[in-house]
Amino acid sequence: MSYIVKASSTAYLPSGMHVVAVKTIEEVENTIDATKMQLKIVLESVDSENAGMQATFWTSPLLHPKGRLLPFAEAALGRLLTTDEKRDGFDVETLIGRKLIVFVKDAVSKAGKPFAKVSDFTAVKQ
Repeated sequence: MSYIVKASSTAYLPSGMHVVAVKTIEEVENTIDATKMQLKIVLESVDSENAGMQATFWTSPLLHPKGRLLPFAEAALGRLLTTDEKRDGFDVETLIGRKLIVFVKDAVSKAGKPFAKVSDFTAVKQ
């Protein structure tokens, strides 16, 4: 039996600062604690040099000051969330297509596979 192999269709962002757009946000299984929800967020570069390259990160759906969702959402919106939005929540689907700046660094998974780790977020200056 023969197999056809090809390169992965997803290229991951290199280390550095990148302007990206939010491509997808979906609920996924939390592999550490199945009783808790987790969001998988895929970001895609809008820079011509890295067009189509992606970075993915996972976060809890809580708007906690020490969490990743709050700074991500505020960077994507380009503003701080209101007290009402923090208390009552907001629809994360409204972030799809929004642009922000991410800082990426090279990392290695526990399984030894390299990946692009999103380390920080900031808003795109208008």
